[in-house]
Amino acid sequence: MRYEAYLVALGTLVIAAAVNESVRNLLPVGYAASLQVCAPRQLLAAAVALLILLLPLAQRAAVGLTFFGAASHNIFQQQFQMAAFLHNNYDGASVAANDIGAITFFTHVDCLDLFGLANRTVAAARLNRNYTTSVIATEAERRGARIAVVYDNWFDGTNLPHLPAFWAAVEKWTVDRNVILGGSTVTFYATHLADADDLSRRLRAFDRGLPRDVGVSRP
Repeated sequence: MRYEAYLVALGTLVIAAAVNESVRNLLPVGYAASLQVCAPRQLLAAAVALLILLLPLAQRAAVGLTFFGAASHNIFQQQFQMAAFLHNNYDGASVAANDIGAITFFTHVDCLDLFGLANRTVAAARLNRNYTTSVIATEAERRGARIAVVYDNWFDGTNLPHLPAFWAAVEKWTVDRNVILGGSTVTFYATHLADADDLSRRLRAFDRGLPRDVGVSRP
């Protein structure tokens, strides 16, 4: 849903170009004049065909507009807050995450993408079906990732491996009425137990500025 604004616009342009090209092929000579003398049935058929082609885009646009407000607020509740926290506390540091859009746009963190879209090692491991907890731990250590910000439910051992057991869960943020986020709850981990207290202190200081509809819990 978050990418549909430009996809719908692009789809409309592609359909318009395709229809225009089809009409030109059907009426190669005297294109503009031919349209004026087309039988009403032909024009009606063309209009119906265009409507059928555009109907799915109109439907998706309507759905997008319906959820636009709630989806935007979700991004502010979670993704923007994650980026703000990292910018204020870990800008320039190595951070592991699985939803990297906002945090890499708004900060200068060295992001280890645990999903694999922006990390060749993880992507290769997933393609080769050998992405394991050990790979996560090794790659995080190699990159010097001090903390991790992830959706726990993604790492259930099915699609993605379990997170390293020695990572210390410090705090969770939970969003109610989630319509767009990859997970309602995001968890902050210290990848080394010695860093847990420092991460907890930084989070507690930041929590005072969180939106009121973001629930905070600590393991």
